[in-house]
Amino acid sequence: MIDAHAHLGKWFNFYYDGGDFLSMVKIMDRIGMESAWISALIGIGPDYEIGNEMVLEAIRAFPDRFKGYVTLSPYFADKIEEELNKRFSQGFIGIKLHPGTHMYPPDGANYIYAYEYANRYRCPVLIHTWGEKDVRTVVDLARHYTSAIFIMGHSGGDIRSMLLAVELAKDIDNIYLDLTGSAMYNGIIEHYVNKIGSQRILFGTDFPFIDPRPAIGWVKSSRISEDEKDNILYRNAQKILSLRSV
Repeated sequence: MIDAHAHLGKWFNFYYDGGDFLSMVKIMDRIGMESAWISALIGIGPDYEIGNEMVLEAIRAFPDRFKGYVTLSPYFADKIEEELNKRFSQGFIGIKLHPGTHMYPPDGANYIYAYEYANRYRCPVLIHTWGEKDVRTVVDLARHYTSAIFIMGHSGGDIRSMLLAVELAKDIDNIYLDLTGSAMYNGIIEHYVNKIGSQRILFGTDFPFIDPRPAIGWVKSSRISEDEKDNILYRNAQKILSLRSV
């Protein structure tokens, strides 16, 4: 299993055990998770630089178990180029944007360089989406930056937005839907596979923010083939990594 939407550290307003990379590796060993693609929770909140340093520490300690997303803040647009070049030279594999916590629209001007960078190097951009407006915006971005790989975090979040996401994304090859969420609607995985196939759906859990084990059950118990489950659990993530040119 490859968790394409994971985190690192603590969140400010509720308790969960662990959160450090040593605790995460222990859980990953226990459940058979090969690797997790991480961004630090403090990075999507108040301090992207500290967050990226935390991720760097994790990927250097366990390079086979963690892959890093570069978290960017739209309020430091003049630092984005420098941060991307620095972090990708350190082995990061993608970009993480969280318009919700940063309170900045995903198509805002201060994100443009990040999309251009992803388009140039065919690297993944994981964008937190929640609501129909976010879904439509990511679709428009994917149509414009056709070589970038857009991962629609939470696939829109609420059920109406998730159903919209799969309809709009079915003909856009550079959009991937992820399954991250605290709950899963019955039949939604089967619906996704029926609409767009299993090749553009990613296993994601929000680990350690959310316990990853229920998400494994959602995929394993879904009424799709074992081959389709393998695509979701790890093959699609492997493909995304193989496409990068940075």
